[in-house]
Order: sequence, then C-alpha cells, then structure tokens
Amino acid sequence: MSHEEDREQTSSQVSALPSQSEVREEPVYTRWPTCGFWWRAVAHSFDTAVISTITSVGFLLFLFMFGESFFQEIITQAQNSGGEAENNLSGMQVAFSTLGSFLSVALLLLYGVGSEGSSRSATPGKLLMGLRVATEDGQPLLYSDAFVRNLYKHLLLVVGGVLGLVIAPLSLSSPLLGGIVAIVTAIALILLFIYTIIDPLLAVFSSKNQTLHDRWSYSIVVKKPGVNRWLRLLLTLFAIFLLFAGQATLVTAIAFSQLQNLTPKYMEQFEMNAEGMDFSDTDPFGGAPLPRG
Repeated sequence: MSHEEDREQTSSQVSALPSQSEVREEPVYTRWPTCGFWWRAVAHSFDTAVISTITSVGFLLFLFMFGESFFQEIITQAQNSGGEAENNLSGMQVAFSTLGSFLSVALLLLYGVGSEGSSRSATPGKLLMGLRVATEDGQPLLYSDAFVRNLYKHLLLVVGGVLGLVIAPLSLSSPLLGGIVAIVTAIALILLFIYTIIDPLLAVFSSKNQTLHDRWSYSIVVKKPGVNRWLRLLLTLFAIFLLFAGQATLVTAIAFSQLQNLTPKYMEQFEMNAEGMDFSDTDPFGGAPLPRG
C-alpha cells in the first residue's frame, strides 16, 4: 500500500469519528440509586442544626455589639407614657421583625442554593450522609435548578417571610387593612403548613423517592455507592448534638453577661425614681388613698 493510500484511509477513519462536540458523557449520577426518606431526614436535621447555629452566632454578634444600646432603647420607650412612645416602640419592633424575616429567608436560600448548585451538588448534611442532588436525567444541578428546588422546598418560610414584609408596615399604618391581610395570611400559612408536612412524606410512596419539591423542580436525591451510612448516622447525630449544645451554651452565656451589665444601671435608676415618690398615703393593695385619723 502506498503512502498516499495510507493517508487517505487514515483521514477517512478520522472523519468518520464523532467530533468532540458530538460526544456526550454519561450523566454523573445515572447509576447511583435514589435515596429514601430516612437518610434524607438525617441530612436535613444536620442542615437545620447548621442554619440554627449560624443564626445564633449572628444573634450573639448583634447582642455583643449593640445589645446594651438596643435594650436601653426598649426600656426607655417602655418607661415613657403617651401614644408617641408606643408608636416609636411599635415601629422599632416592626423594623426588627421585617429585618429578621428578610435575613431568615435569605440565609435559607443562600445555604441551599450555594451548596446544591456547587460542584459537590449537596448541602453539608447530604455530604455527611453520602447523598447528592441531581436532575432527573442524572446531571448535577445548575444554580438556577438549585434555586427553584429550594424555593419549593422552603415555600412556607419564603412566603411567610415575604408576607411578613408586607403585613408589618401595613399593621402599623392601617390597623384595619393590616388585620384583613393578616387573616388572609393566616389561612395561606395554614395551607402551606399542610404542604410542608405532605411534601417530604411523598418520598415514601414515590418510585424515585421524590418529594413534592423534587417533582416540581425535576430533581432527585441519590446515594453514593459503597458508603457505610450507619456509621455516618452516628457521627451525624453526635455532630447535631454538639451544634445545638454549643449554641445553647453561647446564647445563655452572652445573654446572661449582657443582663448582668444592664441590671445594675436600671436598678439604680429605678431606686432613684422610687426615692422621689411618696407611698405613705397609698393602699398597697388597691392604690387608693388611705383614710387619715
């Protein structure tokens, strides 16, 4: 065979091969079995503990930096009399309630979307239990997929937080309108609460172990083969205990130290106010003046 014929045969073979763009890799998680309800419940419990710890640490930082001035403002407003002081106090409560609702929703979405949309395709709890989240055809989730999935997953808290942002200002500006919206919101939250209970239980009856938010977001949760999950279960439960015990200890310690700093100041202020009051003519049980003579 001549060199020219050899070249022609080689070039024909190369042209017959599919191009790199035409070659499609097998989906990453196609051969992984889907995960049932209980392993997912353990992973979710760990994620809840992590989110709770983050929230507690944020509260501690706020208490440590602004605790004294915050409680001083509340006590000062409560000691004042008149409608203006009550409105100021209500406005401050509304502001903190609105901020708390927004931060809670943002933290949940950031935690879930950032974890499941990353290259690891799992939250820390799922990683501990050897689980991954994938699309129904076995591909890793994109961040857009993870956002939709977590939106459906935390639908109660998301809708509740958004409605809280609406109700709080309305109740302060128009009590009647705020009351009507609050009633409608209560009905909506009851329905969403029922959805929150039914959602994970559907994984028990689904052939692919899909919850309702899995179906709506076209996703599945799969198990990594060759993982000893019973050993990981013990480690995860111990980690959950440590997280809750640690945050309870920190919250108690910081709150107690702040109260210790505040109590002497306001006890002194209370004693100074009490010294200027005359209780000699007052009945301690009813407050009515006592008869003289």
